[in-house]
Amino acid sequence: MNVQKVKKILKFILEYEIILFILGWLEPLLDPIARNPKASVVPVIEVIDDSTFEMHGSPIQSIQVGGFDWNLIFNWHQTPEREMKRREKKTDPIR
Repeated sequence: MNVQKVKKILKFILEYEIILFILGWLEPLLDPIARNPKASVVPVIEVIDDSTFEMHGSPIQSIQVGGFDWNLIFNWHQTPEREMKRREKKTDPIR
C-alpha cells in the first residue's frame, strides 16, 4: 500500500474521531484494505476513564457488531458464536 493511500485513510479517521493511538494499531487496519480496496474496517474502540485516563480493554468475547434494522435504526449486536469460532486469532476480522 502506498503512502498516499495511507494518508487518505488517516485523514478520514482523524476528521471524525479523537483517538489515542497505541503502537501497532494501524497495520491490522490497513492489511485488509491492502488486500481488498473495497474492504471496510473499523477498529475496536476501547474505553478511557475520564478521571484516571486508564484504558479498559474489551474482552474479545464481548465485542459487538453494529447493524441496522428494517426501520434503519442502529443497534449493537453480540457477535454470533459461529463467527467467534471461525476466527483463528483474536486479531482476525469479524465478518
